[in-house]
Amino acid sequence: MKLISAPIAGALLALSLSLAGCGTSEPTENDMFEAMAASDHNQQMFGSPEKLKVSTKKIGCEKTGEKTYKCTIGQRDGKGMALPLNFTKGDDRWMMLPAS
Repeated sequence: MKLISAPIAGALLALSLSLAGCGTSEPTENDMFEAMAASDHNQQMFGSPEKLKVSTKKIGCEKTGEKTYKCTIGQRDGKGMALPLNFTKGDDRWMMLPAS
């Protein structure tokens, strides 16, 4: 029986640990802003991504489906209302879903 060298064993362990986390985790704040800016309709409603990043922040997300999250954004200064938005993970990016 041939033993695996320590560097190779370490690399295999690191790879397996990184693959264990390959599920769909909630969107980051940046993912949310990019999804919100992805269509003309959303840009008309929310403004430019740059403006969003300056004035709003991600408050949190709740998993609502296999690849779907209901996330809340609010004003960075804590004033104003919080807005819940739905996001789903596509093949290569997050997308904002229409309000339901």
